Order: sequence, then structure tokens, then C-alpha cells
Amino acid sequence: MSQQKKPETRLPSSTAESLQQFWTLTLQVVLKKMRWDADAVPDELDEDEIQMFETLRKDLRGFVDAILAMDKDLVASAVQQLSLNTLKVIESGVEVPWQDAELAVFLVFIYGELTRCKSSLFFPQLRMV
Repeated sequence: MSQQKKPETRLPSSTAESLQQFWTLTLQVVLKKMRWDADAVPDELDEDEIQMFETLRKDLRGFVDAILAMDKDLVASAVQQLSLNTLKVIESGVEVPWQDAELAVFLVFIYGELTRCKSSLFFPQLRMV
């Protein structure tokens, strides 16, 4: 009886690198899509527009959570980078569009939720009690 070879479960490094690039770009697009449109004026938005955007953000958050399940470091890095860069620009005194500032604060909130709910993913040395 001949033994069958088991299929290899690891991806070749070139494929893994391609996937890493794909997920990085996908995450960047998803995070930027969470930003309010440039022409949005908060005082002029009706309840339906606000609700539609909040639903979109909720749906996009599902993509972030899915990518988080595959690569927690990628999500942590992307959220930190985008939000901290914006906050540093604000701190330097440069005026930024309100949409960028709001997105930075929203991403800090998301990061807080992710680290609180999935602390073992971000801080494996800590145990939930």
C-alpha cells in the first residue's frame, strides 16, 4: 500500500506575502471608508443619512473583525497608525478636516473595544479574570 502525501498546510512565502499585502490594502480601504464624506455637514444631515452611515460603519466593522481574526497585529497597527497620525497632526496645531478628526476618535474607540473584548489577542501575557 502506497502512502499518500498529506497536502501542505502552509502557504509558500510568496503567497503568504501576497495575502498579507491584500489584507493590508483591504484594511486601509475599509478604514478610510469609515470616514464621513468630505461634503458632509453635520448640521445638515437628516436622521436617515446618519442612520445609513452608522449602518455602513457597522458593516465595515465586520470586515475589520474578520481581518482581526486572521491577523491581529495588522489591525492593531493600522488602527494605531491612522488614528495616531491624525492626532499628532492636530496636536501640532495644523487644522484637519472634521471628518479626519472624527475618524481618528472613532478608531481609538474601536481599538479600545478590541483590546477590552479581545485582550488576550492584543496582550497575550494578560489573563482575563
